[in-house]
Amino acid sequence: VVNTIDYITIASTANAQDFGDLINPATVTSGCSCSSPTRSIFAGGANPGATNNIEFVTTSTLGNATDFGDMSVARRAYGATSNKTRGLFFGGYSSSVSNIIDYITVATPSNATDFGDIAQDGTTTHGCTSVGNNTRGFIAGGET
Repeated sequence: VVNTIDYITIASTANAQDFGDLINPATVTSGCSCSSPTRSIFAGGANPGATNNIEFVTTSTLGNATDFGDMSVARRAYGATSNKTRGLFFGGYSSSVSNIIDYITVATPSNATDFGDIAQDGTTTHGCTSVGNNTRGFIAGGET
């Protein structure tokens, strides 16, 4: 497991370049991320067990990640989405499959807060995919 953060400039084609390093390499394996126009968030993951770490970088400035806070439950293989204000983390797996939805306020480092639960007929999801816009976040697929 590595702790490297690379970046690309989306407006031009080129190879990735070094941005900095994560604090905890466990956030790389089966973790998820979200962002605002100014911050990129890396959360959760496994190395080898699930973790609840949340880290961030300021997107405009090269450098290492900084501690943001913790998710409410350590987990990996979950979905994440965001808008310019909030980041959301959906489902996942720790010692069992989870139906938890957490949220963070991207501009304010702190621990994640309970947002609600995944509505999947009483089952829970991990290994899903997710996407969102300024109004709605979506979770799709995965395992139960």
